[in-house]
Amino acid sequence: MKKFLTTFFCLGLVGIIFTGCKKTPEEKADWIIKKVTRKLELNQVQKEKLEDLKVAVLQARERHSSDKQEMFTSVKRMVLAEEISEGEVRSLIDKRQNIIQEEFPQVFPLFQAFHASLNSEQKKRAVELMDKFHSKRCHK
Repeated sequence: MKKFLTTFFCLGLVGIIFTGCKKTPEEKADWIIKKVTRKLELNQVQKEKLEDLKVAVLQARERHSSDKQEMFTSVKRMVLAEEISEGEVRSLIDKRQNIIQEEFPQVFPLFQAFHASLNSEQKKRAVELMDKFHSKRCHK
């Protein structure tokens, strides 16, 4: 019975760990907002500008969720094919660039407003955080 309870507990813990790690885009965005707010010591106006930016990015993501799934399906189809056509790959790249171009007018002004609200010390700290993130997660 003890072995059964131990096994049951371990399986439950593993299940919680693996299902608990999946966060929604909104949860990920909220985590980033909290971290940036704390690390850059944002004031209320800056927090509001960052929140506006988050909302716009999440809305853009939602508008193109079906495009993302369609593109992923296309990539899988290409991988399974005997040959990959340059035209198909270029088509996917063009589609991605079109999405970026379509969303840029809505998102960039909000990014620009947030950036303009930062003082020079906050901008310097932001670069330090970017460097730290890059060194931990990217190859040099």
